Amino acid sequence: MREVKPMKFLTMKTLHEARSELKSKFAHIALESETVQMLASVGLFAAFRDGRGKTVNVDWYDGITGTVIIELLGISPSAVAIYLINGKNSDPKAALSETDIVFLFPPVGGG
Repeated sequence: MREVKPMKFLTMKTLHEARSELKSKFAHIALESETVQMLASVGLFAAFRDGRGKTVNVDWYDGITGTVIIELLGISPSAVAIYLINGKNSDPKAALSETDIVFLFPPVGGG
């Protein structure tokens, strides 16, 4: 009988650590005349995925907010029922840090 190995689950902390490690590891690649482009990662759910996919990367800049990202994706702010930053309920007007991951959920129903 085969031995079953326990699965390793990624947590938000390990994702942030991996992202930071990659940034520092490849920072030397940028030349003086070019800048390293930072991306904000946005997870989309239900109808928001239509034509966009599960995850979208948006250009990140200092001071960007969830409201700006929502507008960049062509989503009406009133259509967002749940807005999370790093898995926690948050205000879309709050500024994001470069390691934040945003999740957007539309209203959903079911029975």
